[in-house]
Formats: sequence, C-alpha cells, structure tokens
Amino acid sequence: IGGVGGAGGEGGTPAAYLGLVINEVAPAGDPEDWFEIYNGGPSPLDLGGLTYTDDVAEPDRAVLPAGTRLPSGGFLRVAVSDEAAGFKLGSDEQIALFAPDGSLIDLLDWADGDAPAGRSYGRVPDGSGAPQPLENPTPGASNVAVVEEPEDPEDPEDPPPAPVCGDGRVEGGEACEPGLPVAETCADLGLGRGTVGCAADCRGFDTSACAPARAAVRINEVTAQGDDAVELVNAGDAEQDLTGWGLADGDYDPENPNPEKLFVFSAGERLAPGARRVLIKGTDHGFGVGSEDGLTLFDAAGTVVDETRWAPDDAAVSWCRVPDGTGDFAVCSAATFGEANQP
Repeated sequence: IGGVGGAGGEGGTPAAYLGLVINEVAPAGDPEDWFEIYNGGPSPLDLGGLTYTDDVAEPDRAVLPAGTRLPSGGFLRVAVSDEAAGFKLGSDEQIALFAPDGSLIDLLDWADGDAPAGRSYGRVPDGSGAPQPLENPTPGASNVAVVEEPEDPEDPEDPPPAPVCGDGRVEGGEACEPGLPVAETCADLGLGRGTVGCAADCRGFDTSACAPARAAVRINEVTAQGDDAVELVNAGDAEQDLTGWGLADGDYDPENPNPEKLFVFSAGERLAPGARRVLIKGTDHGFGVGSEDGLTLFDAAGTVVDETRWAPDDAAVSWCRVPDGTGDFAVCSAATFGEANQP
C-alpha cells in the first residue's frame, strides 16, 4: 500500500522532480474526488504537462495545465471527476503521477476501507511518511495522523494532552522536535545531499538545506613525459556514466574531427564519486601530450565539460589541480596519478 516508483536514474523519482509526491487522496470526496500533490524539494517546480491516471497502463489519462507551479513546501489539490479528469476514483484503487517523458514520479495505492466518505488517506509526515488512513482530510495543508484513544481502563474517554512543539519530546503526530537529532537524511528522502531539519510545526521536516547529488568529472592531472598519462576525477557526489564522452588533444577541431586526436569512452564505463580514471598513451588514448599543449573533455552530447592548456614545460613533470578536482591548475612537483595531487 502506498508504493512509490519511478524511472529516473537507477529507479526512483526522476531527478527533475525529487521531493514531489502524491501526499493525500480522497476517493470518496464531497462533492468530488481529489488528490493532493506536495513539493518536499528545495525549489519551486513547474508541474505543467505532468499527467495523472488511475491506471498505470494509461499514464496520460489526464494532464496538469501549463503554468501550474508549486513552491517548495507547497500543496496542490487536484480534482478528479468525469468532467475534470475523465475518470473517478474507486474505494480500492491507485493514483499515479507521471513526468512529461513518461517517467513515473509517484504512485499512491489504497485498499477498500482506507478512505471512506468524509475521510482521506495520506502521508504523515507530509512527503516522506508512510501512507495511512486519516480521520480529517486536509487538502492544501499538512496531514494530521489519527490520534489513538487512550488506554486508561479507569477513564477511557479522557484524551491525552495534545503534543507541544518545542517541548523536546516527539509525540502524538509530531515527526521531530527542534534541537533533537533528525534520523532521516536528505538521501533517505530522495532529495540528494544535505542535512534535514525539523519544520516549525514539528509535523514535518525542513528540507531547505537539501541539494541534488551531482557528478563533477574534471581533468585532474597530466604529464608530458613517459606514458603521457591523463587523470580524470569525479569530484561530485553522484556517479557519472561516461558512455560516449570524449577526451581531445589540444589541436583537436570538432568542426573537422581527427579521430587520432580524440579518445572516446566505451559504453557502460562509469566513474563513482571520488574515483579516478587514468588514461595511458598506447593503452587508452593515442595522441601525444606536448610540452605546450592542452586537453578538452566533452560529454556525450559534445558539450565541453572541462579543459586546460599549459605553457612550455609546465607539464614536464605534472600539471595538476590542487586540491583534486576543484582547485586551479598549477605546476606540481611530482606525478601522483591515482593518488592525491601535491603542490
């Protein structure tokens, strides 16, 4: 129940819609059925062109209109009726949200009895919690978990005190408390890297510090002596697929390409975060590295990702970045291929 799926990367939500979820659904709504979309990501999102359906085999049964935007932390109620969407929701069904390219963003599935008339089914806390039956529908606002009746045998009708946000105790419908560690991370919530905080009302998480994980492949070191080695490094925090990427000699001309001046990565080659790839003349690339020369790194679309040029004899020993992957190039005292660069 409440499964989440997608087709972005290795599976999961497409990168452009990280944090976007179906947060609540009322399949017996009054006067019409509806579901709610929540943006738990750090940035506003353009939802125009997204499609939704009660049958994943027909992902484009209904479409969100152009110009539909949702701010970070915002909620959007979407009516589902024969007039608004071309279908209604049933008591034992699902609602799925798709990206314009057909990738599954999220899917919420409920069983008969989960959301009868006057009630709803949704995530607590918003965006990240497990879906559950909700006593009070909250379209456009944070979901509130059902408060269980007390089990005091002497006074079973005496309700427990309402939780107080900021009292240092996580209780009731609270997801966290300010000042207490939050067990979830940005990665746990599918929002990349960064630290998760506690929302001001204690019913959800503050994900404003989350940022998408990104690869950052860079030319890291080169030498004009011996085997004319070239080192690449991934200074980012996401793996990069290098299929079709190219490393070109300084006098390579993309308008009049000479294959002897270009090394192209084979299909399926990948570079993990922090990993290095050393290319050797005669084993990998076929061009020589000159005393005064340059290198350019292209992605599979032919876009320049990184480049460097050096003056005569700058690469006689090593022309390298310090620190690795992020620093400026300089003449380095020793060749350190496969290891951290040294000034």
